Amino acid sequence: MNKFRNAAIDILTEAKQPLHYKEITRLPLEKGILETDGATPDSSMNSQIITDMKKKGNASDFIKTAPSTYTLNTEKQSLPIKKQVNDKQSEQDEEDKIKIESSFVGKAGEHLVCSELLFRGYNASIMSVDVGMDITATKDNKLFSIQVKTANVNQYNFYNFDV
Repeated sequence: MNKFRNAAIDILTEAKQPLHYKEITRLPLEKGILETDGATPDSSMNSQIITDMKKKGNASDFIKTAPSTYTLNTEKQSLPIKKQVNDKQSEQDEEDKIKIESSFVGKAGEHLVCSELLFRGYNASIMSVDVGMDITATKDNKLFSIQVKTANVNQYNFYNFDV
């Protein structure tokens, strides 16, 4: 679990009133509840609280009461439980879906890298036949062969592309 989030919950439970994020950060640092080597713990705390609220919506532990001021969500709803797949056919359908989608994700990653290379002044082209190299590029009379790796969707429903 997140140490900033836990410290904020502890402080807001004790305070029993809305607090500014700088106060939510200062109090646990003074009490020794929160330890960090970061240069901007205030910003980290604010970011963690905002992320929790955006990600969980009504199921978040926090609510905003004024600009940069938060309190505990007394009307917190529970997150929906993901449906478990029990049927073997459903499992196979899900596997097939993942295989189909992953080829599109791979192509999307290749197009992302190719467009970035073009933007940076390279003459780049995606290979039409998959023989190991996904993109060839040239710049200043140098030839580059590039293999692109992409990842599937993460927990925030975004795809990771490392360039």
